[in-house]
Amino acid sequence: SSLILPSPVQGIFHTSTSRGITSKHIILLLNSGQIVSMDKRWYDARRPLPSLMSLEDREEGLIPYKSRLHFPYTSYITYHKSTEGIQKIVTAGATLESTTLVLGFGSGDMFFTRVAPAASYDIINEDFDYIGLIGSIILVCIGTYITRSMSISRDLNKLWR
Repeated sequence: SSLILPSPVQGIFHTSTSRGITSKHIILLLNSGQIVSMDKRWYDARRPLPSLMSLEDREEGLIPYKSRLHFPYTSYITYHKSTEGIQKIVTAGATLESTTLVLGFGSGDMFFTRVAPAASYDIINEDFDYIGLIGSIILVCIGTYITRSMSISRDLNKLWR
């Protein structure tokens, strides 16, 4: 099966992370000046035809096969801007495992961004409940201390009988 992309491809590259744990994406440099980050699910050879899509395929996250690919707008890492003269793209892992740094350069333009192929799973949200976490840890420590002292007391009573 073949794929038809929205624009001719000028170059194909891949993401890389510092430890290689995060799933890789293919970076496409399109002739239109756009740079696209393409998830493996889009070019998976096991993509079934829409009429043959089973429940197991859906659970696995497979996308139904269509010969013409339409990328979601979130896949365009250049957003709504186009680049001119980019000939090469270099990727490198960042300090965070979920993040890849992408640099595109060439004769006319330079583009730099960071991409999170598997979302930012190693970043705590700004609205994270730190007080709830600390409270839970304190409650677990108190519960452990109480149950430990109850266990010691019970064992001591058994020995006296």
